[in-house]
Amino acid sequence: MAVSGIPAALFRSWTSLGAAAPWQSQCHHSSTQEISAASSSGRGQANAAFLTESLTTLAAGNPEPGGRTTVGWLLERFLPLAVRSTVGGMGDTTLTSASTTGSSTTSAVVAAAAGSASNGALLSELLTCCCIAILGALAASLAQFVAETFLYHLLRLLERFPSLGVRRIIPGVPFRLTHFTLQNFLAVFVSHLPLFLLVGFHRVGIVTRADLVFPPRVLPTWALAWGMMAAHDAWFFWTHSLMHANKALYRALHAMHHRTTTDLGVFSTSNADPFEFLLDWSAFYMLFVLLLHSLPSWRPLELALALIPVGMVNTMGHCAYHLPPWVFVPLSFGILLTPGAQRPTTHFLHHLDPRYNRSLYFTWWDRMVGTFRDGDKEFGARQRMEYGKNEE
Repeated sequence: MAVSGIPAALFRSWTSLGAAAPWQSQCHHSSTQEISAASSSGRGQANAAFLTESLTTLAAGNPEPGGRTTVGWLLERFLPLAVRSTVGGMGDTTLTSASTTGSSTTSAVVAAAAGSASNGALLSELLTCCCIAILGALAASLAQFVAETFLYHLLRLLERFPSLGVRRIIPGVPFRLTHFTLQNFLAVFVSHLPLFLLVGFHRVGIVTRADLVFPPRVLPTWALAWGMMAAHDAWFFWTHSLMHANKALYRALHAMHHRTTTDLGVFSTSNADPFEFLLDWSAFYMLFVLLLHSLPSWRPLELALALIPVGMVNTMGHCAYHLPPWVFVPLSFGILLTPGAQRPTTHFLHHLDPRYNRSLYFTWWDRMVGTFRDGDKEFGARQRMEYGKNEE
């Protein structure tokens, strides 16, 4: 690497201000000097030598052709080369050479320039992470919009054909929500910002470990989806129960989601406070991201496919329809055939009486702590049931 045209003198700004540089009485004028590296193997040494000679010229007080200012010359010539020298493992040598050949004023300016570069790199990293967070949160909002809109219109269509077995749990009660609202969007978008900010922070490790294999493996994908549901079900049950047990927390975070009772519908799925979703949804998947970052490899396509039944089971739980197996089995990738799995009537009953059925995917935790109530049996015996609403 050759660097030519090293200025013979640098601080014309001192002359233009009518003041002599303080070091001019101790140094003499020197002619223009050039430096070049003979080969790529000597690049770090050439960089260090260039800095030494440049700072010697700087200390000599020779004017810079073109009359550029001191700071301008430093930022243009010194800083880029200092960065290259540091990357090449010569950072300490470069700074040592600079400190022994330059004046204290020069060293201070150099240190300030290096600090500016560090701050600039930090700002760039922060902006990158923020962009990833925004794009990821938008993608999550779009995915939730597609899932809820698709299921809502699918079930409304199938409801027209009674022989198919798709019917409202409580017929005649209009849905509270018939479209994806701004509140739905904000709940998903805001709650996913910290999640994807974490993804952006760990993006290098996550991307380098990604195994882009096609086609995806069927059994590992199914097992991943089942495992995420089982783990998240435990997390959701206890955070959900906490919000019901603590009145202040319930009013602050969870009351919005429980505005729907018999008028529950598909679009009630994400109609909640963003900080509720952050607590019982995004916080769990932030732990999942950290786990993903620690794995030697992972398969993005399999993870994307595994998230489909995870989202659909949650959405079906709020649909307020009786669903036959030919509907819920394919939409859940068969996971709802697991013994103790939820049905739409299970969570529907929770919205009528919040003391019961606080799990999300399975009923295991409710059965263990005594909060399970079989919605299929109760709504099968009587199509319309009245419950005393208990929000505690």
